[in-house]
Amino acid sequence: MTTFPIDENLNKRKTLTRADFKPEEFRRLIIQKGLNVEWSQSAQCPCHQKSTQYGLDLRDVVDIDATPGSNNQSCTVCNGTGLIHHSPQDIKSIVTTAKGNTEIGEFGQYRKDEAKFTTQPEHLLSYGDRLKLKDSVLVIRETLTKAASNTVSAKLPIIQRTLSLATGTVTIGVIYCHLADANGLAIPEAVRIEGTHFNVDNQGRIVWNGDANTPAIGTRYSISYYANPTYVIIDHPHSVRDTINLFKTNNIPIPTALPVQAYARLIV
Repeated sequence: MTTFPIDENLNKRKTLTRADFKPEEFRRLIIQKGLNVEWSQSAQCPCHQKSTQYGLDLRDVVDIDATPGSNNQSCTVCNGTGLIHHSPQDIKSIVTTAKGNTEIGEFGQYRKDEAKFTTQPEHLLSYGDRLKLKDSVLVIRETLTKAASNTVSAKLPIIQRTLSLATGTVTIGVIYCHLADANGLAIPEAVRIEGTHFNVDNQGRIVWNGDANTPAIGTRYSISYYANPTYVIIDHPHSVRDTINLFKTNNIPIPTALPVQAYARLIV
């Protein structure tokens, strides 16, 4: 076996100044300036199946577990996504470069928002983890289809926002709601108002009154509402962020973990 030892004392000058990171300064920055974030970790769901378990196989191909679409779509834990989000906890995070844009293609309109999160080394972010900004608010727009139940969950929980306006203090969660007919066409003047035609419960769900102003089952309606921005981790600009410190270590090299950084995409 060939090895390549290096003489670390070669041209070593003790008079040179050594610049070490100070992890406590990073920690202080996150604690002082970090936003309140709810962090939910992700894990692979055990519903993951091999293709042979679906009654399918390929000749002369060794079956593997990591095939796309191999998650059980009937799983009630992950809902077919293959990921379980667990252990939610409140942490602090520096949030920077939060930005987005709207793209329009053949599939329709698509909103793409991303942000960069920096957390303490103990809060090791991983792909698929979720981060919710607890004190921030965005306007989310989506279209829902009325089911049999009058209690409806939007993609994100609706939050109530209290606004001090010239007309007085107003608390509202759903800004706008418009109904469509059975043919999928918007009905003129078919606007529904929170507090009159429906309410928002303490879980952030729409609760229709169930009267003549409630959408018919199977019809669609659009809503614009307030929600806490929720992101999912998609990229790591620094997969590993560690250093070796000699500062106040009695000249003993100490491996030191630095803050974690990750990019995340807004769930919309």
